[in-house]
Amino acid sequence: METGRVFTDRELTLAAVAAQIGVPPYQVSQLLNQYLERTFTDWVNDYRVAEVKRQLLDPDNDRFTIEAVASTAGFRSRAGFYKVFRRATGLTPSEFRRRGRLDSST
Repeated sequence: METGRVFTDRELTLAAVAAQIGVPPYQVSQLLNQYLERTFTDWVNDYRVAEVKRQLLDPDNDRFTIEAVASTAGFRSRAGFYKVFRRATGLTPSEFRRRGRLDSST
């Protein structure tokens, strides 16, 4: 998932991932549920949120809107992104960016 940054594909599907690794989609889903206790969507979104967090903390990305950063990480909609990000971090993306800046300046 990380090597090819596959998670950034906004059209990524379980079937596509399964085809890439040569197993049926139900097996990928079953493995994710059994070993990671995650759905496919949650698993992909974990990678996407981690990427957004990394980009929001990078001062070189200050020129980009939060929505642009989310889009490059693979999120398809603003509303979906904000919901997933807040659930994962407990913060809005703006709060996360601001707190990250405060933490790095102290």
